Amino acid sequence: MPAPLPSDHWYSEVFRALPDLVCRLLPGLIAAEPGPMDTETAYSFRPVALKKVVHHPDGVLWPRQHPGGSEALPVVILEVQICDGTRVDLDALASEPDLDPQLALLTLPIQKEPDLALCAQRILALRPDLIELILPILSERFQGLSPSQIMATLGISKDFWRHTRAFQDILAEGREEGREEGRRREASTLALRQLERRCGSLDAPTSARIEALSLSQLEELALALLDFRSARDLQTWLELMEP
Repeated sequence: MPAPLPSDHWYSEVFRALPDLVCRLLPGLIAAEPGPMDTETAYSFRPVALKKVVHHPDGVLWPRQHPGGSEALPVVILEVQICDGTRVDLDALASEPDLDPQLALLTLPIQKEPDLALCAQRILALRPDLIELILPILSERFQGLSPSQIMATLGISKDFWRHTRAFQDILAEGREEGREEGRRREASTLALRQLERRCGSLDAPTSARIEALSLSQLEELALALLDFRSARDLQTWLELMEP
C-alpha cells in the first residue's frame, strides 16, 4: 500500500514553484481568451486565509493579468483532498501513459513503493530542475534514508547531487559547525592564557577539561575567572559545571 498523503505543505510548495501547473491539471477550467495566452506565466501563487470561515486553504492561484479573475482565467483555490468543487483523481492521473512530468510530480505521494523510484527517474529524465521538489516527498516516503542515499537510489550522479539545494544546505550546516568549533577553540585558548595569569601554571588534566568545554561554558568561564584568586577557585567552578 502507498504511504498516506503527505502534509498539504508539500503540495503548496509544488504550486508555489509551478503555479501554472493548474493549466495542465485542469485544462477545461481555462477558457479560450481572445488573442494569445501564455499558460506558462498565467498564474502566481499566494497563501491566504479565509477569515470569515476560519479556513486556511493550501494556497490561491491568481491570474497575473487579471488579479480579480476573469471568465477565461478564474481564481483557483488550492485545497488538497477537497470535498466540493473540481476534483482530480490522483490514481487515475498516475495511470495515464506518457504523463507530463509536472503532472507526474503530483502523483509521487500515492505511487506504490516499488514504482516510486522509477516514476521519479522518469520525471527527472525530462525535468531535472524538479529535483528540489522531488527530494522532500521522497524523504517522507523513504523515511530513514538521507538525501544522498535517496539520490543513490535514483541513480543520480554525485555531480548532479552537488548542485542541489539539499546538498548546499548540508554544506552550509557543516561550515557553520566548523565556524563554531573554530570559535570554541579560540575561546579555550584565550581562557587558558587568562587562567595561567591568574592561577599560575595548570596541570594537563585541568587544561584538558577546559579545552573540552562548550562555547557557552567558555563564555561563562571568561566572566567567572575575573573573580578567581587561586587554582582552587577554578577547580570549584569546573566541578559545578560537571553534570
